[in-house]
Amino acid sequence: MVPDAYPWETTWSLMDEDGVVILSGEAEGAGICFPAGMCLNFQINDSDGDGMLGESYYKLFVDGEELYYSNGNFGSGENINLNCPSGYDCTTATEIDGLGVYTATLDDHWFVYEAEYTGQYQISTCGGDCNTILYLYDVCSANNDTYDDTNIATIYFSDDECGVQSEMYPILETGTSYYIRVSGYSDCDAADINWEISYSGPVFGCTLETACNFNPLATMDDGSCLVWGDPGCDGGPDLHVLEDVL
Repeated sequence: MVPDAYPWETTWSLMDEDGVVILSGEAEGAGICFPAGMCLNFQINDSDGDGMLGESYYKLFVDGEELYYSNGNFGSGENINLNCPSGYDCTTATEIDGLGVYTATLDDHWFVYEAEYTGQYQISTCGGDCNTILYLYDVCSANNDTYDDTNIATIYFSDDECGVQSEMYPILETGTSYYIRVSGYSDCDAADINWEISYSGPVFGCTLETACNFNPLATMDDGSCLVWGDPGCDGGPDLHVLEDVL
């Protein structure tokens, strides 16, 4: 750790999976030995809420390998999981290499998928045995406080779409990485959850933004665009969104 000019504002702690603090400190580095396979959570806080300023930074290492670097721009604080299994959080998300059926082996399992096509997909746990939830994000933050059990930060969210299982129909863009979080209620504890991702096809519609029937969800133009004044245009509201006010 290289502290900033206000080192008294910085504190950190290292905890095990149960939240028990096993090491803590202020604006200085430290090291500890721990059993192989032990999942740890590192939390750093700044009492003034502006992170570590200037040329300051900190790095986290396990067995000499740098696992995380921060330039100190973390505001009030951030949480980083270390040495945790694949899928434990978005930073350790299990990569999936294509469409098909996959298995979530953790109670809250993260996957990352780079969309192969632009269009509508189907992500589903339907047909399972326990009560599941699906979350879809287009960003991964090292700060675990970004995510909770609600649909905060999601771009799509599903709970009880098919009985107590979940299903969503997101529109994804090729080449973009998406984070799929498969979770379950208490009846899913210690149970594997099978889920599937499939491609439904492009979304057809008018893609011309100045047209009266512009479809912002369309991924492929179907030639249906109408200019304002065309008899086929419905009378619309004469409202203008003030982006700066919104």
